[in-house]
Parts: sequence; structure tokens; C-alpha cells
Amino acid sequence: MRNIHKTLHAILLVLFFSLPAMAAEWVKFDNKEGGFKALFPRQPVKTEQEVSGEKGTAKLILYLYDGSKYKNESEVYGVGYVDQIDTNTNSDMDDADIDNLLHSSLAGAAKNMSGETMDEKEIYLKGYRGREGKIHVTEGNYIMIMRTFLVQKRLYLLEAAYEVGKDNPQSIEKFFNAFTVDAPEYVKKEKAQNNNWVTFGKKEFSILFPEQPEEGDNDIETKIGPMKMHTVTYETGKYKDDNEAYALMYTDYPEGMVSSDFKDELIDSFFSNAIRGMVKKRGYKTADEKKITLKGYPGRSVKVDMVEEKAVMNLRIYIVNSRVYILQTLCYKEKDENAMGAKYFNSFALVGGK
Repeated sequence: MRNIHKTLHAILLVLFFSLPAMAAEWVKFDNKEGGFKALFPRQPVKTEQEVSGEKGTAKLILYLYDGSKYKNESEVYGVGYVDQIDTNTNSDMDDADIDNLLHSSLAGAAKNMSGETMDEKEIYLKGYRGREGKIHVTEGNYIMIMRTFLVQKRLYLLEAAYEVGKDNPQSIEKFFNAFTVDAPEYVKKEKAQNNNWVTFGKKEFSILFPEQPEEGDNDIETKIGPMKMHTVTYETGKYKDDNEAYALMYTDYPEGMVSSDFKDELIDSFFSNAIRGMVKKRGYKTADEKKITLKGYPGRSVKVDMVEEKAVMNLRIYIVNSRVYILQTLCYKEKDENAMGAKYFNSFALVGGK
């Protein structure tokens, strides 16, 4: 696998050889009281309700957008939060206790809707533990995707619902990826040895690595002249998990060459040409590609099948103003879609911006 990792530097350079923006404007929702930011297709409606638990009653605040009220729209998006009454219920609990709380939240939602949970997985947000579940509600025949995170003592609930067969993957991904919390980056001190992830940050961004990564700079020749690519890389060493390598690369384009403010067609062209060039040059196959966003900035989630190596390279690519970020994990095919990869990608956060 070490030889595979060495090829990635050259592979990813291809991503910078093209030109490029934002999808249709949604409503930017910055909720100071709730400590979160989100995007909705239209202005959401606030509701409050009392929820009961073993320790007493708490208030659930929910902001909901119901697309069924509008012509040619049907999806439902919501963000809610509730503060835990028990002060011992917080992000510093053991992982098993947090996972049980998050699982119970999803299971309770499914039960209340007389729905069936189709699948469930572990996710992260800025280092905080979370879970995602897909629930099939037979009455009305719709699907609800729910995400829940425990951030300090606050439980966040996100939901996206749609009729079966009428999903809009780009809009759903846009909604979930735009959500962020105002809480600082969090690295939990696990009891397990060598499981204390570290925060790597610059003034523009921060991200988690299993251990301290290595920084580097590369001068690269492109069709528009020489450019500098900054690299932050970590190859799995004494810390063992399901990935063989983690990497973050970013470069700043000259003004006017690439911008997140360009029209959609230009940005689509940038991503398309970059990904196609990378796959074609190395004889790899694009197994999956999705449009994503981060704080409203355009991006792509890409899965590359490295056939001969029997490995998978997962990528997240973002255009932020005139800077291009590339996040990457590398693993053997049988270990794809692992929790540590999700933790790495979901920990990436921009400082400031939209």
C-alpha cells in the first residue's frame, strides 16, 4: 500500500488542470440561539414542543421547511435541537453511551412515525459523534433521512423527507453538508490507546488527523503557469485504523481563473474535467460522484476504484473563493465506507466565509 500512496501526489495534480460554482441560491439560516448555521430552500417555520424523558421534560426547538406547500416542491427539511437536562449527558461521555443516546433518538423517531429503519451508520461533525438513519414510513410511502449529533450537552436533529421515488440527491446532500455548529472543534480523549486525534488548522480551515501530519509545498507546472500546491499528509503508522493514508491538498488560483462565484456551468466543467482527467490518466474508474457543498461553497464527493491495487480512494473537492481544497483517504476495497474516513471528512471546517 505504501507504493499506492506515493502515486497519489501525482494523481491529484491532475485535479488542478481545468476551469470552473454555486447551485441555485437557498436561504442562509444563521441561528445564534441554537448555535448552528444551515441552508433551506425557503425560510423555515419555527415550532416548539415539550419532550419527556427519564430525567424530566425539555424543550425541543424545530425549524421546518415543508415543500408540499409550494408548487413543484415536495421535500421536507428540518433542523431541531434540545438541551440535555442531565448535565452528565454530554460529549465527554464514553463513546458507547453517546452511541446509545443517538441510536435511541433515531429509534424513537422511527417508532413515533410507525416507520422502519432501513440502515444506520456512524458520522461526525467537527469531531462530535453522530448517527445517520434512513427510515421508511409506510403511511404516505416516504423516506426520512435523519442525522443526530451530540455537541457538548445539546442534541441536534436534522431531517430530510421525500416521497419514495421522488428524491433529489443533490438537494438532500446540499442540506446536510451546509449544516454546521458554532461550537469549537472537538477531539475527544478516547480511552483506547493511540486514538487521540489531533487538530490541524490554518487561519482559513481546520481538520482532524489520527496523528500529527506532515506539511509540504510543491511547485507544479500547469497550463496557466507555475503554481504552488500545499500538502498535509499522514500515512498510517503506529495508529492503526481502516485507512492507509489521509491527505489534504490546497492551492490558490490566480484571480479570475477559478472562483466559487462563477456560474454553475463553469464550475461543473472544472470538476468534470479534473475528475475525468485523473481517472483516464491512471486507468482508474469513477465508482461514484455526487455534488456536495460546504458552507454554501460547491464541491464534489468522488469515489475512485483503483482496480489493480484493489484499493479505493475517496475524495472531497471544494472550491472556496479562488482556492481549491482536496481531501483524500485511501483504503483497501474491503474496508471502504469506514467510520474513520467519515470522521476525517466531516471534521473539515472552514473558518469564516459564508
